[in-house]
Amino acid sequence: MIMKENKSLGFELLHPLIQKWIYNQGWIYLRDIQETSIQSLVYHSSDIIITANTASGKTEAAYLPILSEVLNNPNKGIRVLYISPLKALINDQYIRLEQLCEFINIPITPWHGDISSSKKKNLIKNPEGILLITPESLEAIIINYGNRVINLFEELSYVILDEMHTFLDTERGKQVQSLLCRLDYSIGRKVRKIGLSATIGDMDVAKNFINNKDKDSVIIIESKKMIRNIQLQIRGYKSEANDLNSDDIKLDNCDNCDSCKKNDIASDIFKIMRGTDNLIFANTKSNVEYYGNCLRTKCSNFHLPQEFYVHHGNLSKEIRYDVEQKLKSKDLPVNVICTSTLELGIDIGSVKSIAQIGNPLSISSMQQRLGRSGRNDGDPSILRIFLTETIISKTTNIQDEIRSKLFQTVAMVELMIKGWIEPPNSSVIHLSTFIHQLLSLISQYGGIKANLAYKILVESGTFNKMNQFIFIDVLKELGNKKLINQMSDGTLIHGEIGEKIANHYSFFIVFSTSEEYRLIANNKVIGSIPIKSIVQKDSYLIFGGMRWLILKIDDKQKTIELKKDKGGKPPQFDSDYGILIHDNIRKEMLRLYSNEYIPKYLNKQAIEFYLEGKQNFIDYNLLISDFIIYPSDLYFFPWVGDKIMNTLVLLLINHGLKALNEGICIHICNTNIDNVYTIFKNILSNAKIIDNQELIKEFNNPNPEKFEKYLSSDLQKLECTSKYLDFEGTFEYLKRYLTKNHKIEISNE
Repeated sequence: MIMKENKSLGFELLHPLIQKWIYNQGWIYLRDIQETSIQSLVYHSSDIIITANTASGKTEAAYLPILSEVLNNPNKGIRVLYISPLKALINDQYIRLEQLCEFINIPITPWHGDISSSKKKNLIKNPEGILLITPESLEAIIINYGNRVINLFEELSYVILDEMHTFLDTERGKQVQSLLCRLDYSIGRKVRKIGLSATIGDMDVAKNFINNKDKDSVIIIESKKMIRNIQLQIRGYKSEANDLNSDDIKLDNCDNCDSCKKNDIASDIFKIMRGTDNLIFANTKSNVEYYGNCLRTKCSNFHLPQEFYVHHGNLSKEIRYDVEQKLKSKDLPVNVICTSTLELGIDIGSVKSIAQIGNPLSISSMQQRLGRSGRNDGDPSILRIFLTETIISKTTNIQDEIRSKLFQTVAMVELMIKGWIEPPNSSVIHLSTFIHQLLSLISQYGGIKANLAYKILVESGTFNKMNQFIFIDVLKELGNKKLINQMSDGTLIHGEIGEKIANHYSFFIVFSTSEEYRLIANNKVIGSIPIKSIVQKDSYLIFGGMRWLILKIDDKQKTIELKKDKGGKPPQFDSDYGILIHDNIRKEMLRLYSNEYIPKYLNKQAIEFYLEGKQNFIDYNLLISDFIIYPSDLYFFPWVGDKIMNTLVLLLINHGLKALNEGICIHICNTNIDNVYTIFKNILSNAKIIDNQELIKEFNNPNPEKFEKYLSSDLQKLECTSKYLDFEGTFEYLKRYLTKNHKIEISNE
């Protein structure tokens, strides 16, 4: 056996059946991430995070030693719990592991909303092997089986968290972390956790996520494999202020594809990518539908075989699966216009290149998407970013004049090349998710004492940003809103409203979702659209990249009947935006504006925009000043992230000014620089006595979470502050800023 001849210690540590399976696969060697992971899992008992590029063998790095351990200690019961953010990823992992598990005779069960009840009942009756599950389905098991959870998971040895970065400090992530703490509490011991991810921006946050009691004990395993060759290009496109823009589609212009004809981005994608397999990320579902229809129409107009398809979460699972299978088969060229649904680790094989229409949503997302390309040995990873900028006129705003969209994108690319990724927003309290978990805990046990709920949910570390005072305030508010009642012996039970919430089918989902209409064509459900989408009978719709006429709307059944037609426009979906820009991105933008560097990966038009933005930056005197002065207004450029920008705006408003956060700058009305400096000094000198709670009453939450409406106004503001504001960081910024500009002196005392 070749691996024995090469003296692979990792291979020698595996169970003989696993060794035989590896040999049958024709593997010549174990990858570095697999060698290291096997040794760490066998020789240590700590939690582990395995981080490496897409297609580096992370899955096998975890499963090979874990299944060897299961074979060496063959107890009955569920031994391995695999948690994934996507049903499609669970299906992929099941297919990927089924052959191995059958060979070594370890049962494997996928569990989510599309899995038959017979398979689920069989697992409950005979719990054993590996369980592949989504957070929502795990929540359902814990609630529905209550005290039987102990019997189901008493032999659990490992929890594998796939695509771990998607869980870090999100609503869903807090749900997962809480469920795992509750599971540990139920079975009376801590189960070993294994995290898998290609992109983690803050390893301390990740370590704390899987072990909030002893994060320093967590072992980090990173692949030493050299990064693959990357080819980048940012392509610039001109548009009039009122023309179609890739980030703001004028939906009314879609009829008869008039806007498609003048869309240079769609035309170039068609020329560059047709004939090969590619993923085209368009950020929003509306953009996906628009570009999908443009590109499909071009194939039809030129009498070419169809090779452009769309993929997003509102399409039916059958349509999504069909697109994924087309990508896997490699029989014909396939280009898929998609949202983040194809960003994660669904096995579609390698594609030739990645296209990004509009600004990348984040560096983490961009790197994750890039990892889909060039997965075959010797192939480069190719990323093209298609970006529009408006033609400058008298009405053009300052942000567009200095080409802030382009500079932000370049800054993100530069930071990605340097290996930096945004850290999670770890300051959020997650009161909405806490409410969900409290109601879930009551469902699990049929009632629970308040002190025990505090121990399980707060002291465990899951909601460690809370304290006893916040905990008590939340309980009081939930009592007032009839979500909970407290019995005479102190036991918390569901209130009238809480019982309805916890018993509704949507309860297991911790984040907000819109009520939707099902779309039906030829007696088949092809997907869904939010009810808030404005649609009428006899109007037109673009969906699945195709054009439809609306025949009938049934408000009672929540269905819309369609037939193919020639008109249409994309529906309105929930926004995919809302990601906060980090300080480092804005600092990198300032660096780019301030030096002579011109990226080699810009095309001719993008270079023109880049030089134009840099020159306007100089002309506005922003090389030596942070202010642009108009007769009565100021534009202030702090070069900080969105959380500090939001806080600065709030502080300025509190001091009587009208201030607006306009992304890269703060627009301050009817004032002058001296007045702003005076206010900044006043803010800094009174930083310790500023009442943040009173101040944040002026701040409106742009994206409230699912259960926030049940909180008091003060608690809602506290939750909102933790997500969108940073008072401490703002005071530190003002201290540095005023010192640099000689407006204050810092004492050496």
